[in-house]
Amino acid sequence: METRANYVLIGAFTLIGLIGALGFLLWLAKVEVDKRYAYYDVMFQDVSGLGDAADVRYNGLPIGQVTGVALDATDPSKVRVTLEVDATVPIKTDTEATLESQGVTGVSYVSLTGGTASAPALTAGAGGERPVIPSKPSAFQSLFQGAPELLNRAIELIEQVNGFASDDNQRSVEEIFSNVASASGKLDQVLTDVSSMTAAAGEASEQLRQFSSRLETLVGAAETTLAEADKTLAATTDAVRKAEGTMDAANATLETAGQAFASADTILKEQAPALLAQTTEAVKGVQDTAGRLETQASAAFASADVIMSRTIPETAERMTAVAEALQATAAEVGGKAGATLDQFAQAGAEATARLREAETTLADLRQSMARADTLMASLEQTSTSVDAFVTGDAAALAAEARGTLESARGLMANDLPPLIAEARAATVKAEGLIDDARAAAANVDAQVTALSGQAGALMTEAGAGIVAARGTLAKADTALDQATATMAGVQAATAEISAVVTTEGAALVAEARTAITEVRSAVDGVNRVVRDDVPAIVADVREAAATANATVQRVAGEIDVIVDKVSGAVDSMTGERHGLVARVETLLSGAEGAVTTATETFANANDTLAAISVTMGRAEGALGAAETTFTEVNGLLEGDVKAAVADLRTSMATLNGAVDGVTSDVELTSAQIREASATANQLIGSLDGLLQQNTYEVNEFLRNGLPQFTRFVEEGRRLVENLSRLSAKVERDPARFLLGTQSSEFRR
Repeated sequence: METRANYVLIGAFTLIGLIGALGFLLWLAKVEVDKRYAYYDVMFQDVSGLGDAADVRYNGLPIGQVTGVALDATDPSKVRVTLEVDATVPIKTDTEATLESQGVTGVSYVSLTGGTASAPALTAGAGGERPVIPSKPSAFQSLFQGAPELLNRAIELIEQVNGFASDDNQRSVEEIFSNVASASGKLDQVLTDVSSMTAAAGEASEQLRQFSSRLETLVGAAETTLAEADKTLAATTDAVRKAEGTMDAANATLETAGQAFASADTILKEQAPALLAQTTEAVKGVQDTAGRLETQASAAFASADVIMSRTIPETAERMTAVAEALQATAAEVGGKAGATLDQFAQAGAEATARLREAETTLADLRQSMARADTLMASLEQTSTSVDAFVTGDAAALAAEARGTLESARGLMANDLPPLIAEARAATVKAEGLIDDARAAAANVDAQVTALSGQAGALMTEAGAGIVAARGTLAKADTALDQATATMAGVQAATAEISAVVTTEGAALVAEARTAITEVRSAVDGVNRVVRDDVPAIVADVREAAATANATVQRVAGEIDVIVDKVSGAVDSMTGERHGLVARVETLLSGAEGAVTTATETFANANDTLAAISVTMGRAEGALGAAETTFTEVNGLLEGDVKAAVADLRTSMATLNGAVDGVTSDVELTSAQIREASATANQLIGSLDGLLQQNTYEVNEFLRNGLPQFTRFVEEGRRLVENLSRLSAKVERDPARFLLGTQSSEFRR
């Protein structure tokens, strides 16, 4: 039995289902009946992948869809795309439209970007046409449009890189690096050598500083010795001056005696006849006494003659020899001092500071020469004073003696005829002695003049030597500057200099100190002699001269007394002759004692002068030893130091050659590196220019295209994974994949 269908119920159910499906579709389609839309046109060059109903997005938000795609009627090269967007979306005049792609299917959509709040809204034109939104190419489009040019430039760049990386350039670069490596090795060796040389130079400078300090000590000792020598010479000069004063006094005394005897001779010649007439008888009574007196007077005058003719000239000759020896010694000392200063100047060529101290020493030498000039002037003044004394005071003394003897003329003419004869002979001899004394004084004056001339010549030579020493010092300063500039690279020479300074230099300094000690002791001996013995000698000479003068004055006084007595009482002369003889004998014995004392004094003076000569010989030997020592030092400096400087110059020449080679290699390497840098700069400039020309496209690609490309790659990866899973399913069960999982049902 068949059931009856309810068609009303079926129809109602069908209508309800249709209405529900329609509502579902409307809900699914999001149909809004009251929603308003605005329509815009966009002009594109290419709309590949874009069709009707494609999405329209504004900054990534969907706001509408594409309602039409057609060629532009006015310009067929462009495609007019009509957009339907929500009317509430603010489309501004600066809003731009681009064509973007999504997914791996190549479906495109229209993307709207831009639009500032201050820009006016985009409205329709005057004829009611739809407003046109300006378009711009997308990042992909810009990239694809610029890709051919970019590829061409990339190809050119690759070709340039290939040309730069050619075999020749590679070999050049390898050579550059090998040269740089070898140069670096050489530079390390050079730096090591320079470091060792600097250390050695420091040690050498320390040794030189110590040697300079020793030289300073030596120079100080030499200056002290020269100062002592100056003092000794000054003392000797004073002694000579005092001796000259004594000789002047002796000359004055002799001159006075000569004048007295001359006056007596004159008196005897004028008044002798009258006195002889009056005293004829008295003479007979005193003939015996006169004979004895004559004998004693002859002996006394003979002794005086011997003293005046031999002792005094010999003494004058000895004094002249002493003066000449002192002059020669002073000249020799000056010469040796000049040689010593020259050696100090040569030694100062190795130390600049010591040269300046040598200039101070030269200044002291100038002062010594000035003192020598003063000494010569004093000697000349002394000679002038002697001449003035002879011409002035001696004449006055002669006048006084003449007046004294005139009072006794009458008495002496009659009583002492034999004595008068002896007096005449003595007068003649005294005149000869006076002439000899004057000749000795002239000789002394000539010696003083010659000594002054020699001193002037010595001063001239010393001045020339000082000028030459200054020139030598200037040359030495220049040489020292060059040596100082060269000493920066001393290596091999420092060891030799150190050895010389520590071994031979110490020995030489010790020898120099010993020599200076000997010189100092010799000079001290001379000073002691001059200080102790010479004043005693001068005092003895003065005492002897004073004694002789007093004796002569006593004799003159006694003669005056005798003359007075003879003139007062000629008759009583016979009774008093014994007293007269005794007095004359007393006077003669006093004169003999004075002469003996003078002889002993001159003998002591000779001994003292001999001691001075021995001392000066020792000083000369010490100066010779010092000169030998300084000569050895000079030879050492000229030999070893010159050899060391030659080795230093050779080392510096080798170092300069190595530095020049390294410099040339470095310059070649630098030139090649500069060429490579220039090529790299050109390459980078080409890339930079390419990027500058496509800055906008690259920025758009990085901002939009790169993220889309990344999503594209991810979707492609997921698609590949899905295809892989699908192929795996097909491989596992192809029948189920093709026929499905439902089994067939059959009715019976």
